[in-house]
Parts: sequence; structure tokens; C-alpha cells
Amino acid sequence: MAPSVSKIVAAAWQAPVGSGSRLRQRSAEGFARGELEFLDAGDDRVIVVAHPAEIGGEDWPSETATLITFSRGRVTTMQDYRTKQEALAAVS
Repeated sequence: MAPSVSKIVAAAWQAPVGSGSRLRQRSAEGFARGELEFLDAGDDRVIVVAHPAEIGGEDWPSETATLITFSRGRVTTMQDYRTKQEALAAVS
């Protein structure tokens, strides 16, 4: 079962420097202001789907997805995909 949204946010801010700083950068760019979709991707994994163009305009991608993997309540990896379908295909 995927972690709750509150656990995702808490773990993301405590993530290793690479992945945690990526989340903080995205938040500063405004990604957190847009609607996010959270999809259960199996044990200790969640897919977060964003629509950056809704926030940043046509120069930003219309859709992005990030597969986040957790271990012991912490983010261990984050893999970016261009679309939700690509992320879903990666976990199936």
C-alpha cells in the first residue's frame, strides 16, 4: 500500500540531498500550486502526476509524472517520466 499524502510530503522534505533538493526546487517554481494526482504504484511507491503548463504557461510541459520509491519512511529514489502513461508502464 502506498504511503499517505502527508507521509509523502514529510518524507520528501527529509529526502537525500539529490531528490529532496529537486522537490524543493519544484515547489519554488510553483509546481505545488497546481493540482497533483497521487497514484498507488505498489508497495512503497507512488506516482505523482503534475500539469506544469497550467501554472507556468505553454513553455512548460503539459504533463509530467514522478515515480517516488520509499524505504523505512524516506524517499530513496525519484524517477521522472514525461507522462502518467509512461510512469504507469514502468511499474507494470
